[in-house]
Amino acid sequence: MAREYLHLHNSIYKNTSLLSDAEFGRLIRSVLIYLITDHRPEPAGNERFVLPFLIHEIDRED
Repeated sequence: MAREYLHLHNSIYKNTSLLSDAEFGRLIRSVLIYLITDHRPEPAGNERFVLPFLIHEIDRED
């Protein structure tokens, strides 16, 4: 079931500060894809290190 919103904690800034703008954009896009489809995208850049933690947080809040 698709979720209607994305809740981001302020800590995301600290946890993603080393990502480039492009990597951060791909990360957010991957999270949105996961929220809508429940499919876990396989990002190619450094965002792949952060995505599992964000998905875990999303799943924990449900």
